[in-house]
Amino acid sequence: ELKELPPHLEYAFLGDNGKWPVIIAKDISLNEKTALINVLKMRKKAIA
Repeated sequence: ELKELPPHLEYAFLGDNGKWPVIIAKDISLNEKTALINVLKMRKKAIA
């Protein structure tokens, strides 16, 4: 179960069906979110 986050943060998921949740800033652009999630997915083993 995920906790409620402050208004400036949101969850992003690195896996399917809500797996591998990470917390990111809400105020970044869609392009920045996509790039960040792609990098985190590539480096998932290093941060797990």
